[in-house]
Amino acid sequence: MSTKTAEGFSPSQNVDLDIWRAADLLIKQYGDDAQSAAALLANARRTKGDSTGERVWLRVLMAVRELKRAARQPAELLN
Repeated sequence: MSTKTAEGFSPSQNVDLDIWRAADLLIKQYGDDAQSAAALLANARRTKGDSTGERVWLRVLMAVRELKRAARQPAELLN
């Protein structure tokens, strides 16, 4: 059974939205250095022993890479 919020999103969808929003904010704030910023934040969490925080920032890093990507991947379908 899936739990939905009042907005119609499940909790995991809200987390995914937060990841993409964080990635977008890093790009707006740091521009071309957004990937480095996300990697530094992930490393800081790991250094403090916060594996959950590290995983979150690694997901943000992957989202930044995806948002900054200019070329289509091989065999990637167009929408």
